Amino acid sequence: MMQIGLNGHFDDGLFGKELEYWVPHEENSAELSRIKERASSWTSNASNSDKIYSGYRRQILASEGLAESLKLATEFREKFSTLVVLGIGGSALGVRAILSALAHTITDSRRIEVLDNLDPVEFERVFKSLDLPRTAFAVVSKAGGTLETMAQTSLILARLKLAGLKAEDHLVAITDPSSGSLRAWVDLSKLASLCVPSDVGGRFSVLSPVGLFPLAFAGLNVSALMQGAQSFLKGEIWETSKLARLGQRFAEYEGEGFSGHVLMPYATVLKDFSAWFVQLWGESLGKESSRGQRVGPIPVAAVGATDQHSILQLLVEGPNRIITGFITVKDWNLPDADKVVMAGTLPESFAKLAFARGSSFGRILEAQCQATRSVLVKRQRPTYLIELGRLDEAHLGALVALYMDLTTFTGAALGVNPYDQPGVEEGKTILPSFF
Repeated sequence: MMQIGLNGHFDDGLFGKELEYWVPHEENSAELSRIKERASSWTSNASNSDKIYSGYRRQILASEGLAESLKLATEFREKFSTLVVLGIGGSALGVRAILSALAHTITDSRRIEVLDNLDPVEFERVFKSLDLPRTAFAVVSKAGGTLETMAQTSLILARLKLAGLKAEDHLVAITDPSSGSLRAWVDLSKLASLCVPSDVGGRFSVLSPVGLFPLAFAGLNVSALMQGAQSFLKGEIWETSKLARLGQRFAEYEGEGFSGHVLMPYATVLKDFSAWFVQLWGESLGKESSRGQRVGPIPVAAVGATDQHSILQLLVEGPNRIITGFITVKDWNLPDADKVVMAGTLPESFAKLAFARGSSFGRILEAQCQATRSVLVKRQRPTYLIELGRLDEAHLGALVALYMDLTTFTGAALGVNPYDQPGVEEGKTILPSFF
């Protein structure tokens, strides 16, 4: 069993209780059992035949796609110095989240760029910085026909041709194994490809080749990333009942009028993790429930201590309708991190800040998180804290798995299918009429 530090604390604002409230009261134990059964029926019998793309647990526990991703990443590292990921949503956010968190730990790195929008300024900024003969492109689309991704790909194809380079030497497609326009193109060409399992939805796919290939190319230990997630999913870090109860409590808050969920890691390198959470939470839970109710707490990405100077005022004195989640880091996986300190070089006019003198930046952030959470708890505003033991692949894998499972349990409690996104599809359907 891997030794992973992932401690959780939950303060229930309405009841003023912390850890003991993970355990359900007698009156909601039956509902908790139903939630666990519903979630288990999804993830244990994953099938895309009824559009329940819930196979992330099966895929992660089987390490599906890991060996293939490592093999192709090794081949590409020998030929290329840069990889540009062309994708959007779940095809981009997870890669960026993990890469941002762990880039400082890579010793033999390759450059990674993620282009996830049709912003012409950003596209040209990145493209003009590329050494094209030494650049590869990962075209990532589970469905295989994503407009944004394929518009980018079309221009890359044109510019590769203009430079006298063969597309099949520079592109890898990451898509469904048997369906979609991108798979059809791969089958007719000589493009390298990797498969996104048919039963895994895009926003749950970061530990499939969608994330494994580019992260391995970057130089991260994706085997450890997968092992950390597996350890969590096996119940070796948190008991399943604990997480199911938290999902149930989030759904109960929804019924009590709570409409927001802020995720606020006290680490700038986890800012992109919050953005990944926003898609996972919002696209999975914002729906019409089986009871005919419009449900789904609005997810908000924040970062401490930066956003103590923006959103905190609202969290403290605004309407008591928001759950705030905090993440702290114990070990930053940075040599001599304890030497990055507040030095004693400020003049006497700053004497009121002397309490922090000599403290590492990490210790100051930890104390700021404790103080902020204490203020919210005092005002009976619900919070939870996840203490991340170390910034490394195993811990990030476990953290990703935690939020995937938490989304599943919360969806089961709310009475929604957390694996589809019908509200997104309508806009795609009517888009041609606006051209």
